[in-house]
Amino acid sequence: MRRVAALLLLAILLVPFLPHARAQPAKWTFMVYLDADNNLEAVGIDDFLEMASVGSTADVNIVVQMDRSLLGPPDGSRAYGDWTTARRYLIAKDMTPDAVPIVDMGEVNMGDPQTLIDFVTWGITAFPADHYFLVLWDHGIGWQGVVIDGSDYLTTEELGTALDAATSVTGRRVDVLGNDACRMTLEIMYQLRSYVDVFVGSEKDEPLEGWPYDTVLTRLAADPAMQPPELATSLVDAYVDSYVNQTPYSVTLSAVSSASLAPLADALDAFSAELLAYLPYFAAEVQDARGRTEHYEQLGVAGGNEYDLYHFTQTVEEEVGSPRLSRLAAGLRGAIEDAVIRERHWDNPNPVNQVPAKNAHGLGIFFPSTIPPNPYPDLLLSRNTTWDEFLAAYGGAIPIVRGLTASASSEDTDGDSLLDRIRVQATPEVAGTMAVEFTGPESISREVTASGGQETVLFAAPQAPGWYGVAVYLFESGKLRNMTVLPPVAVEARRVLSGHVVPPPTESGTATLRNLRSGAQTTAPLVGGDFAVTLLYPTWIRDGDALDVTVEVGGRSASFTWVPDLRASTNDVTVGLSPGGSTAWTLDLVALALGIAVGMAVTLGAILVKSYRPPRREAPSR
Repeated sequence: MRRVAALLLLAILLVPFLPHARAQPAKWTFMVYLDADNNLEAVGIDDFLEMASVGSTADVNIVVQMDRSLLGPPDGSRAYGDWTTARRYLIAKDMTPDAVPIVDMGEVNMGDPQTLIDFVTWGITAFPADHYFLVLWDHGIGWQGVVIDGSDYLTTEELGTALDAATSVTGRRVDVLGNDACRMTLEIMYQLRSYVDVFVGSEKDEPLEGWPYDTVLTRLAADPAMQPPELATSLVDAYVDSYVNQTPYSVTLSAVSSASLAPLADALDAFSAELLAYLPYFAAEVQDARGRTEHYEQLGVAGGNEYDLYHFTQTVEEEVGSPRLSRLAAGLRGAIEDAVIRERHWDNPNPVNQVPAKNAHGLGIFFPSTIPPNPYPDLLLSRNTTWDEFLAAYGGAIPIVRGLTASASSEDTDGDSLLDRIRVQATPEVAGTMAVEFTGPESISREVTASGGQETVLFAAPQAPGWYGVAVYLFESGKLRNMTVLPPVAVEARRVLSGHVVPPPTESGTATLRNLRSGAQTTAPLVGGDFAVTLLYPTWIRDGDALDVTVEVGGRSASFTWVPDLRASTNDVTVGLSPGGSTAWTLDLVALALGIAVGMAVTLGAILVKSYRPPRREAPSR
């Protein structure tokens, strides 16, 4: 790994061109580190011209450091003077790349972290603003890094070193950092989280043309008071809109909050530690889940190793069927949802490279089928989570299964004839840790040390009634050796269903309630036109059960279907009984029908107006 010596001292010495600084800070300084010293030269010129179609304003500085290539067509371009060095510009409206730059820097290595330090420090110092947007423009190679210049590139660790140095010199974080490049992964974002507020990048490869700078900067110039999340969201929308039906590829882009990456890493650590413990017991299931998870291309070709993390939590949960893992997977999905400010994708129905984007959720992660190479274990995400340990252990080893006998039952502990506690009895074949997961209206977890051949008893007393699933796990030396899923058991409560007949009848009568699912029924007398039935929940009646209710009074009857809300301890209904017939209706149900009719009124949305760009070329990706 390359080392960068004396970065802070060099950054201070190499902050040139201060006479160009403005007296009053702008709202935004939009800094583009544009490395076109490769086969992206032609599209680099296109993007330069897109920026110039808007140009800097009093509120928005657009500054670019552009490095061009020696290549000619078809990989390079001879346009606009065919200069081949690196130049810095304050982009003015309608400027072209052959305009006089602020400085011609000569040949530089854009893949050197010192070059990035110099640019960021210069941009922030020479063009002060309330907010700073840094764009890394070039090829991207996933977790390994971005900005390829010849055989060199900025590694993920060097990106962190560079932004740390620039932040130390300027005293400013970058408000938004965008990868106008392929495959910006969770590993990169987590590495840079201390120096950036919002990230924008694609989980998958980008088409060569990259971002629509004209659209994004037009919106920013019109509303320079936009805050970083708003601008990042606007960019995500503009990017995806510009490619819909305009490219042979699927596309995706997301904006991510760095403030949420630490709790996300905690959730990832718990999830991957559980997966690690499940190997090799569930090795085949985890492999199947990986095979079903959406993953993206590499160099434009299907078969890359960047996987959508959210989608993997779903597929592995389905394949493994473990309540413990489901709980941790749900926690990780919640953390991803908290971190992703905006995600959009267009799933081309017939992508030219057969890479979809329908299951993109905003965060991709490296998931190879072999042990990850160096320096992956040195990344901050690897140091702070067990994801890399899981990757190192991932494989097809033969499962080791130990015996485990277990049963679960409900019991009444206080003599009120209600089942209020769950009892689990289990005997493991070997000593280890026994865990029990109770899933239902409440989620409860228990762990105890167990001795081989000896029965262990655990209890759970949920406060919320309902059916509870019970799964018993045996871990030996931290590795799962058995998972036994038992039939659900009930924790009971009483539910009172009552009704009122109007007008109140003078004759006696009855109310019969029949459970349409189970066929069970019960009958209660009418007293002054009122009835009340006490039912056991969830053993007699379950959530969603429909009841056929029949009220009979003096030869007259009323029948209707009732789905009570069992979250409440009591439910009440008013029954209308016609004087001379058997037509049934209820006042509550009539009111409900009227409410539904009003709620079904549909308001047509405004027609979306979209600014179309010229059709995208069918070009390879970045």
